[in-house]
Amino acid sequence: MTVTTLFLFLFTFLIHKPCISAFPQNPDVSALLAFKQSCSSDPGSSLTSWNPTTDPCNDMWQGVTCRDGHVDRLILEGLSLVCHVGPLTDLPYLSVLSLKNNSFTGPVIGLDLAMWRPHLKLLYLSHNQFTGPFPHAILALRHLRRLDLAGNHLSGLIPPQIGNLLPNLFTLRLEDNRFSGEIPTSIAKMAYLSDLNLSYNRLEGKIPHRLFSFPQSAFLGNHELCGDPLQHNCSNRNFTSDSAMISRRERNNWVGIVVIAAALVGLVVILVLTIAALLFFKKKRKKRQLGNQGTAKKVQETETGEVMVFFEGCQEFTMEELMRGSAEMLGRGVVGTTYRVVMEGKGDEKGVVVKRVRRERRKEEEATERKVLEQMGGWRHPNVAGLRAYYSSADELLLVFDFIHNGSLYDILHGNRGPGRIPISWSTRLNLNSHLMQLEALHTYTVNPNLTTSPTSTLPPPTF
Repeated sequence: MTVTTLFLFLFTFLIHKPCISAFPQNPDVSALLAFKQSCSSDPGSSLTSWNPTTDPCNDMWQGVTCRDGHVDRLILEGLSLVCHVGPLTDLPYLSVLSLKNNSFTGPVIGLDLAMWRPHLKLLYLSHNQFTGPFPHAILALRHLRRLDLAGNHLSGLIPPQIGNLLPNLFTLRLEDNRFSGEIPTSIAKMAYLSDLNLSYNRLEGKIPHRLFSFPQSAFLGNHELCGDPLQHNCSNRNFTSDSAMISRRERNNWVGIVVIAAALVGLVVILVLTIAALLFFKKKRKKRQLGNQGTAKKVQETETGEVMVFFEGCQEFTMEELMRGSAEMLGRGVVGTTYRVVMEGKGDEKGVVVKRVRRERRKEEEATERKVLEQMGGWRHPNVAGLRAYYSSADELLLVFDFIHNGSLYDILHGNRGPGRIPISWSTRLNLNSHLMQLEALHTYTVNPNLTTSPTSTLPPPTF
């Protein structure tokens, strides 16, 4: 009787033990549940699906994507969560983490990110309320490709060795923080860097030479920065500082010389300002005349020659609002890179498509470029995305188009091959083919008399 009872006990224990300890032994489940428990606010009940009795990989936990039975991606964006990031550092197979547009607080400097080193590639922590200095533990994430810490309250210096330790970054966004000091020269060693934004911090000093190819918008809002592509001349600033030190050391011996020099400088400044004012008003009058042509709805101009033009049907915005928007790279072509940008406070969740074209515009080509762009703004065709606005400066051209939610014709025909795919009917295919034949005839057998091409023209054709 005793042997039988012991056998039944052992049999029952062996059967039930795997069921009891299946999920607690999974470190990913423990980390996710610890993160959920740390949340002090989840206004949308977004983490309700995180149930300890279910499997995050098989039971559709909110924002969780798995690979080979491990949590590979965690995307919790715009949920107004107030949680602690610490428990998520125990996810060893995590490759993508996005916590954008929430209400996370506190410093990031004390986190141990050692378990993220082997796999983490994309890290988005923008638009929260993180504080403290730059988290140096991020510098050990050798596989990191995109880093976005924009829109927080981070302060202190940007680590000087960031370019040496993270040489493979494609994206580095640190705008709208409180970083101070100089821009590390090591950033220029990031050979693949195509998306850089350090605007609206407290940075100072000279912009490293190899960063001159990035637009002004990447450095705006740092009043102590100087050098290209900004309009602040570093040599003038150094000259003023050196002259002040010399005058203080030798004031007693050089009072007369200083007075004479100051008078001469004053006359030169007055002469330069007079010439600059005449050129400015002449240029402004010319641009106003050009702005009244075509289908432009409104023209925004700056003293540095930058122009923002809006066409009919486009909601107006500023360059700062466009650069602060949430950007997603859609592709890269021969003439530039294409992004999808969603601007905050505009009530448009679809956003716009921005084609960034890098080019050096010659003075004599401004009128030709403006004429062509304004003609493009008047085009309306059911199969072509319309040009809604553009931004033009001496070294950059931004083309703003409507965002087409369904993607390209290739995406409609070949993009979705899953079990829920709805095939395109033959009548729709014939209709598409008819439109394509009309476009081919337009480009092959007709010539538009209103547009001329020139071997010296630098304006690239739009990529739709």
